[in-house]
Amino acid sequence: MEIIRKHKVDLTGVLSADPGPVVQLAHSRGIITDREYNKVKNITDPEEKVIELLDRVRTKSDQKCQAFLGILREVHDTYPRLKDLFTDAKESDISFSAAAQDTPDGFPYGVMSDAEKIKKADSIVQDKLQFFKTNRTDLVQKVKNTSQLTDLLHQTFHKEALDCVLSKELPQDQIRKLMDFTTTESVAKEVFLALCNVEKRVMYEILKI
Repeated sequence: MEIIRKHKVDLTGVLSADPGPVVQLAHSRGIITDREYNKVKNITDPEEKVIELLDRVRTKSDQKCQAFLGILREVHDTYPRLKDLFTDAKESDISFSAAAQDTPDGFPYGVMSDAEKIKKADSIVQDKLQFFKTNRTDLVQKVKNTSQLTDLLHQTFHKEALDCVLSKELPQDQIRKLMDFTTTESVAKEVFLALCNVEKRVMYEILKI
């Protein structure tokens, strides 16, 4: 997509600070395949990792490129400089917002729904700790992508805790141990949002949204 090509250098500079969250979101939302995800993930140099990700995204359909732009809109808090890029882009002929033309709230088609659902889920569930207590059985039975989940939570838990989670052989035991470590409301919120990103269908089914 022309938008990504034009801003590739700027995006590489911004995302290289911590490529992990964007790579994870691109994978969990089906923008890049499992094989592409593993290739990008195994690149050790952050700048090269971002370049590979952007090059992969540029080969995708227009809808998936728009979905990737939607991810960039969602992670402004993680990458504050993205706000400047979006502002600058709006003043140019080819802008980030062009992909979202004629869609509600400026979100690109295909991303708006998930983004709004995550916000709605967050607003519906005020007490995240109680959510995990109430829905523990459902989550233990239905959550499968624990590897992606722990990747998203690498800044929330100590490495030793995540290693303990992943040392369990079965996904059910892994998510059970993860919830055992979720003991504060702030941590519960991070786990809740990570689940909304990685296990959307499970969470939306539980929340009925």
